[in-house]
Formats: sequence, structure tokens, C-alpha cells
Amino acid sequence: MKKLLAASALFLISLTASAGDTMTLENGVRFTVIERPYTETVSVSVFIKGGLFRESKTNNGVGALMSSVWVKGSNMLREMEFYGGSVGAGQGTDSFEIGFSSTAEYMDKAIELFSPFLFSPEFSGDVFEREKAIQLEEIKAIQDDPSSLSFRNFMKLSYEGTPYALTIEGEKDSVEKLTLDDVKDFYPVILQGKSTFVTVAGRITPEQVQKLKTIFAAVPAGTEFTADCAYPAQKEEIYKEDRDPRTQQAKLYVGYEAPEASSPEYAAVKVMTDIMGGGMSSRYFSEMRKNRGYAYSVGAFYPSRLCKSRFVGHIGLEYANVPEAVKAMEEINKTFLNTLTDEELTKVKNYMLGRLLIETETNSKQAWYANFFLNAGLGSGYLTKYIEDIKAVDKDALKKAAEIFNKPKTVYVLR
Repeated sequence: MKKLLAASALFLISLTASAGDTMTLENGVRFTVIERPYTETVSVSVFIKGGLFRESKTNNGVGALMSSVWVKGSNMLREMEFYGGSVGAGQGTDSFEIGFSSTAEYMDKAIELFSPFLFSPEFSGDVFEREKAIQLEEIKAIQDDPSSLSFRNFMKLSYEGTPYALTIEGEKDSVEKLTLDDVKDFYPVILQGKSTFVTVAGRITPEQVQKLKTIFAAVPAGTEFTADCAYPAQKEEIYKEDRDPRTQQAKLYVGYEAPEASSPEYAAVKVMTDIMGGGMSSRYFSEMRKNRGYAYSVGAFYPSRLCKSRFVGHIGLEYANVPEAVKAMEEINKTFLNTLTDEELTKVKNYMLGRLLIETETNSKQAWYANFFLNAGLGSGYLTKYIEDIKAVDKDALKKAAEIFNKPKTVYVLR
């Protein structure tokens, strides 16, 4: 035990994170630089506020389709492959993202290519039709996969009446109705400086930083987008079952309303999620699979969201065991602290921090995390504080986090 704690202490002390210097350009763009001169690459991440909050049931999927048409039809994509770099874009739940990475050697060329990419997108009719067909195939693939379909249905049920009930890829009906003009019209909606965060990470020169600032200073200022998070809290239990003849086993999801990423309880709920369903030593796995033999697969997740999120336990099992599995999960949720040891808590936190440290080794992830936390209103350097917050989680913090289990739950079963 002492050896474990000593090793854990050394491991935690070794963790570091880069905070960058953030400035606001005249048009409202928040621009951050994270200098990492010991690397051989540079990554640029762009977050634009809104995500699914800028879509509706009518045009759901337009952000994902625009991003595909934008990138796949661009000269930058073709050129970056030659120079060993990459460029991408995509719709997210809380933001629209653009990013590109290059070796430091060819960063000047990447910057040269990025300006026309950003301001003169090639929304080709041929590319539009091809990417629309691909997106419709992706939607069909989800409908044909019980695991993907059950997750999708649970999220719709749990978030009903909010933008999070929409899906990134959209619905078959909404995507089929999208036109090239819809894609073109969506472009100026998102490209607004006051809603934009830009982070550059890597071996970047002052001259290159200035070139990038000049590019982003030319983005129209527009208006700052504010997501409306004031949707009502869930007030009663929700239970729904759907039947699917292709399903070999039932897919069970049990969810609770959970804090947004800016909440003081965010880190504690993240730790609690790993305790419950983070692996083969987790509480759900040990009880539901090892002890009771209910589950073929079991886990938990807690997505990071700008507005209220969900803590979700999920299990694949025989349908006959669903009622007892729900009861068992509720019992675990309300009693796990009674048997949680200091050693188990330390092990979970070390595992989480180890994964985070490995993940943020790359420039692209350093830039992405800076923008993610900026979009959540926490600042580009919050990654360092997040690490400290995880280290500081104790049983009292977990007790506070576990109060979410006193709220009404949503249960969804695909059988």
C-alpha cells in the first residue's frame, strides 16, 4: 500500500500541462499560442461556438455535411497530403471545429494554403452530392447497427426538447432535403470572429504567429453566439423500450442528469464515472458481470458538455435480466462509497491522469483542449487546473458528485 501511494505521488507530481498566452483580436477572435519548441510539428485548432445549437430538426446534419464538402473539395486537402500534413473540419455538440497540422518545415506553406481555404471555400456540386450520399449511408449504417442505434435512441430520449437530442450526422429526412445552397448559407452563419477560438501549438515562429493573426483578423466580427442552457431539469422517471428483431441481446442504458463542464463537480463526476464503469476492475463490471453474470458488456460514460450533461451506465444483457440489472445498478450507485478504499481511489485517479498525459502529448491535442476549455468559459490554461482538480478529488467530493443519483433517471432498452 505504501509503495503504491509513494509511486502514485511521484506519478502525479510528474504531470505537467501547457497553458498558452491568449489575446483577443479586434474582431473578437480569441487567439492562443502554446509554444512547444522541442517538437517538430505545428497544429492549429479552431473552435466556433454553437455546434448543434445552430441546427434544428429541419436542417439537422447541415454542419456535418458542410464540413465534409468544405474539406473534401478543397485544394488545401490535396496539397497538405503532399507536404505530409492534414486538414479537417467537423460539427460537434457545442462547437464547429476546423484544424490543420504540419511539420514545422512546411508550416509557411500550410499557412499560405489556409487563407483561401478559410475565406474562399470550394463548395462544389459534385462533391456535395457525393458527400451527401456518404452521410446518408452513415445514417443507414447506424440504423442497421443495434449498438449504435440504441445509443442514439437513448440520447434522443434523455435530451428530448434540447439541441443535444439532435445528432451530428442528422436524420435521413433532414439530410435528404439539404441542398447545396443550404450548405453555402450555413458557412457565413458560423464564420464570425466573436464566436471563434484559435489555438496554435508547436514549434511556431513569431513571424508565423503574425501571419495567422492577420488571417483570423480578417474574419467578420459578427455577433457572439450564446447557447441557451436554460432548459428544464428532468422531473420524473422516464422508461422506454423499443424492439429490434436483429438484436441478439438487450441494450440497456440508465442515465442521470449530470453537471456541465464548467461545474465545480465536473472532475469528481469524471472520477466517479471511471470508478463505476472505467474497466474490468470497475464497480459495474465486477458486480454485473463477474458476480451476477448479467452482462456481456458493461461500462459508463459522462460526456463533457457546455450545458447539462448525462452520466450513463450501459449494459448488454439478456432481456429477462433487465429489471434486476437496473435495481443492481441503482444499488451500486448509492452504496459504492461505503466500500471505496483510498488505494482504489488513488489507482483510478492515476489511471485517468496517465491517459490524459499520454493523450495531450501531441500538439493537436494541446490546441484542442485549450479551445475546448475556452469554449466552456474556463480559459485556455484550464488543462493544468483540471489535472489538479482530479488529483484533489476525495471521498467528500465523490459524495457530492453522487448526489446526481438522487435525481430522476432515464432508462432505455432496445430488445
